[in-house]
Amino acid sequence: MSKFGTLVLYDVENLKTPINKEKGDHRIPRVDLLDVRESIRKALPSTHFNDIVFVKSYHKSDKRWLKNKRFFNFLKHKGFEVKNKITKKSKNIIVKDGKKSIYTYEECDMDADIVHDILTIGKEYSTIILLSGDDDMYNSLKYVENTGTEIIVIAHIENMSEKMKKFETIFLHDLLDIKNK
Repeated sequence: MSKFGTLVLYDVENLKTPINKEKGDHRIPRVDLLDVRESIRKALPSTHFNDIVFVKSYHKSDKRWLKNKRFFNFLKHKGFEVKNKITKKSKNIIVKDGKKSIYTYEECDMDADIVHDILTIGKEYSTIILLSGDDDMYNSLKYVENTGTEIIVIAHIENMSEKMKKFETIFLHDLLDIKNK
């Protein structure tokens, strides 16, 4: 059976480089997906690319919803398939030195959706490029690799788990020629 070209899976939240996760600071708060796609195509030629972007979405009642919708439309217009999930508010209770504080944040975990695509359509491709250093996808990538699919993981050096380095890896800074400060 002949396989398709390259499946590129973008975990958008994993493309941010954390400096201080507790404060939500990022060295590069936003990576230009068009630049990333162009750099991948230059570095890793293929006869066919299928780009799927996994990105958080806001509820219609959220003031960020309209901007979010425009972003999705932009990505679709540029040829990306967009898979999104609505964020949910979560909180952690932190007790430090006897003082209790509540840390609230928005959460939108797309890992299960990415794993689903790896296992359902990934084996149909000769290569999967995953833009995420999160090792939650390791077992599904290993499974698909055993079917003859080449696996390449691209992530920031700060976000690349040791487990994911067992695959062919490219650090995003190197791909984009961004110099670490």
